[in-house]
Parts: sequence; structure tokens; C-alpha cells
Amino acid sequence: MFFSKKKSAALLLALLMAASAFTGCAGSEDGSGDAAVDGTTAVTTAASAEETAFSYTANVPAGTNYNGYEFRICVYDQSNAVWHDVDFSAETETGDTINDAVYRRMVNTEEALGIDIIARPDAATGSNVKLLNAVKSDEDAYDIASLGITNAYNAAREHALIDLFTTDIQLDAPWWDQNAIDEMSIAHKLYMLEGDISILYKKTIGSILFNKEMYAENNLPNPYEKVEDKTWTFDFFADSVKTVANDLNGDSKMDTADQWGILIPIDIYNAALIGCGVDFCTKDADDIPQLSFFNERTEKVFSTILAFSSDEAHVYGVGTTGSDDRARMFSQGQCLFTYAIFYQIEALRQMDGDFGILPMPLFDSTQESYYHSVHAVCGSCITIPVTNRDLTRTAYVLDTLGAESKNILTPAYMDTYLKGKGSRDNESEAILDLIFSTLDYDIGFSVGFGGMGSFARDLLNNKKDTLASTYQKIESKIIQDRDAFIEAFQK
Repeated sequence: MFFSKKKSAALLLALLMAASAFTGCAGSEDGSGDAAVDGTTAVTTAASAEETAFSYTANVPAGTNYNGYEFRICVYDQSNAVWHDVDFSAETETGDTINDAVYRRMVNTEEALGIDIIARPDAATGSNVKLLNAVKSDEDAYDIASLGITNAYNAAREHALIDLFTTDIQLDAPWWDQNAIDEMSIAHKLYMLEGDISILYKKTIGSILFNKEMYAENNLPNPYEKVEDKTWTFDFFADSVKTVANDLNGDSKMDTADQWGILIPIDIYNAALIGCGVDFCTKDADDIPQLSFFNERTEKVFSTILAFSSDEAHVYGVGTTGSDDRARMFSQGQCLFTYAIFYQIEALRQMDGDFGILPMPLFDSTQESYYHSVHAVCGSCITIPVTNRDLTRTAYVLDTLGAESKNILTPAYMDTYLKGKGSRDNESEAILDLIFSTLDYDIGFSVGFGGMGSFARDLLNNKKDTLASTYQKIESKIIQDRDAFIEAFQK
């Protein structure tokens, strides 16, 4: 059973309500703190023990053994300092939490199925070039491939990927993201998967970080309660940003030496649009993407975000997502909020002050759910090339890796890498669960028909209030690209 894009807010916010059993602030770094006073530590430990005792298992026939078969995975190469493979390239245990979890789940899979997993770094930042060349030559080069989402769509368009609905993969298993299965399909065909098997795509998800000390100093309402009761809206967020602006060095100009309400990179704009429930495309009854971006609601969202970003007294634009200024300034207490994608949280682990994680704001309290985007270019997904010679074997390997990842890799990433070292408080743990449960895989945004995935972002970044006229200029190109895209899948 697949889930629709628009989820029940009650289901998602139940994750946050569970956080009410925890204390309101983090304990000390060694794990001691006030939690023990009311028995929370004991309850949490018992719950953790139960979770550890439960083990997910793939539905693979007993005795399945492939006698040392080399299972080859096309993965991101090491050419990019950030966007390189972290999911399949661990060759031994090193003491690093994520590396060792990746290694252990692969060894478990290898032993269970009698295979040898081989990572082939042939996809520079998710490129599909080598995979397409192999397919064109009918070369059995890879069993599966980890590609960037946009590149995966383009490979599927070239008929280079297997329709996963035709395989024996347990697509309804809990280790596969059901949102991705529902939203990434085209004309009732599915070419890519997301789920516990990978953390690379999770590293691209955006969220709002806040300085907890500054937040308290400004007497702002408990942000976690605002999220829970659905009043964590863009208007409230923008108003909160306005509480902080200080010329720290007294030179009568505001720059990187001063204190701001928020530091923002260009990538916040698409994350904010999607977070406010803007759909680039929705799918009809035949599972065909239909354009749905430009409407009255989108114009209202755009105007709200534009007004927010134009507040130059409190909002400081820092260019790209990877800006060193932003990480330094947030770490030094020079802003109340910042936008960050998850890989950047690691760099803040050593920050002296404490910080929390919040979802992207709702547009208003009537919005059905929170939504979060995965970077379409850098975010990875799992695909199977049409040159694969044994789809049953591949299904067994993928499901076994998926189950082992849910047992080992996801807990390591969530509990140790993010929750234990990054978010620092139990409420943020619930926020992480909410964020990962509300990922939005909008095809229009991911493919970017006619530039629709970037034009509104660029207008916001350049403070241009010309959404309607700009859309009218590119609409014919958007329609042309969308129609050509769909036609390719219907052949």
C-alpha cells in the first residue's frame, strides 16, 4: 500500500507528542543530567533495549547462496569533498560510527547470501554517464547504481533502468521510503528507490537550526510546542527573526562581524517553497505529472518568502549553502537561526553553545503537513540498469541490505551521528523523525522542466517580485519539456 503525498498531520505530529515524555533541555555531554530524576533515563534505556532486540529480516528463501558472486554497485566517486559515496565504500572497520555501520551491514549481507559487494566509484556526484555507456554497449557492468535523482530520471528516460514494479523487491517493506515509491513513479512505473539502504541522500535535507541560548534570551515561545500545535508558521518564523540584530563592533554597518536574526544561503528558497506546500507537479489518476506550480496560493507563498528575505536589517544572505561564514557565525553566536542541510550539522558538534533542529515552517496553520526536500542533483537514489542479468538475485540483495540497514545503519546515523552528537536534545530527535517522515519527492522540482526547479529560487535570491511575468515567459518551455519527458516514458 502506498501513501499519498499529503499526509495526515496528526500522524506526523504524534512523533513530536512523544517527545513530551523527555526533559526540556539536553543533559550533560557524558549522558548525566536531570532525566534520571523522573525515571526518564530508565524508561528510555528499556525502550532502546527493546528496539535493539527487534531485528528486521528480508524475505529470502532459506539456503540462498550465490557462491561468492561479485555484486557490483556503481557509486559516487571521491572527486567531491562532500558528495562522495558513504553507503557502500567501507572496506574495513575504522572506529568511525558510520563507516563501521556501513561495513557491518554489508558483511552481514555478504555472509547471508554468499556474495562479495564491490563498490565501483564511477558516478561523479551521481553522474549517469558511465552507466549509460555500459547500457549502450550492453555491458553487464553493474548490478545496481547509486545515481543523483535528476540523473536517475534522465537515465530512465533513456530506457536504461529497470521498472522496479516488475521485480521481486519487497517494495512495501519498512526499509523503503513509501513516499518516494508513491511520488517518484511515472505512468505506474518506478525506476528509483530511497530508504534505509542509503544515508547519502539524507545528508542533503534542509532544516532550520536555532541557537537555544539566544532563543531563551529573547523570551520566544517554546519552538517544539509551536511545531507540535502547528503554529510553527512562516509568519511566526519571520517575526522571530526580527528579534535579533546587533552591531557588535559598533562600526554603524551590519556585516559578518555582527549579530543577525538569520543567515541564509540560496538553497533555503526552494526548501521554503516546498516546506510551505508548493507543488511543482502533481500526478493525475494515470500517474502522469501535471503542472501545478503557478496558482494563487503559490503567489502568496512567494510574496511571504520574498518579504522575509528582503528584511536586510535582520536577514543576512551568505551565498551558497557551503558558506564558511555561515558555519563560523552560527558557531560563534552571531545569529539566532540559520538554514542548514544535514551534512553541515557535523561541523557544529563542537560548538560551545547549544543548538536545536526545527522543520521548515508551515505556510500557515491550515497546512496539512510539514514538507522537506531532497537535493535533486546531489541526493542519491538506488537504481537497476537494464543490463542486469539476474533481477531475483538483485532483489534479494537489495532487501537484505535494506533490512540490515534498518537494523544497523539508520540507528547509527540517527542516534549517534545526528541525535547524539548533533542535535543534543530529545525534542530535536523527534524533529528528525518528523523530517525524515515528510520528505517530498516532487518530480517537477527534481527534473526541473524548463527551469521550473530554479527560476523562483533565483527570483527570491535576487529580490525580484516578478513571479507571474517570469513564469509566463517560460511556461511554454516548461510544458514542452514536461510533454517530451512524459512521451519518453510512454514509448
